[in-house]
Amino acid sequence: MLIDLTTFTTANRTNTDEKFQEVTTQTIVHDVIKVIKSAFDLSLIDLAKYQSIWELNQTEKISYFTILTKNQIPVSTGNLYFEPELAIIDDIATHSDHQKQGYAKEMLIHLLKQAKQANYQYAGLVATPHGLPLYQKLGFKKQNLYFNVYTMHYPK
Repeated sequence: MLIDLTTFTTANRTNTDEKFQEVTTQTIVHDVIKVIKSAFDLSLIDLAKYQSIWELNQTEKISYFTILTKNQIPVSTGNLYFEPELAIIDDIATHSDHQKQGYAKEMLIHLLKQAKQANYQYAGLVATPHGLPLYQKLGFKKQNLYFNVYTMHYPK
């Protein structure tokens, strides 16, 4: 899905208990992993990638990697990759104890504002059926994509 950032104007809600924090320490990486573990079916997720993203960001800024806390408790995560022509949003996740409270929406709005500030015209993401209504409500439009799927066969 794509959104035209030149027309995006939605603001985050104002809540002094909520804070966005860029992932800049090992401790925050562990907080991200806790949120991811709680939010997703882990059979499809390589948790080691979050450590790798953080390490790469130390030397080469490949993404804006962030976490949202409420009263200093990690509640939601998100990542914005800086591709040449498109900002790519990934890893929007909300801890299971905090779902259905608007945190994914807050994270998405925050990431879109970051992409806009970085002078991107468009941001994109791959939508799950669960997230589709939110993405459409914020202005994302469906796109036709083609993916190659590769299967790895490991020796036993």
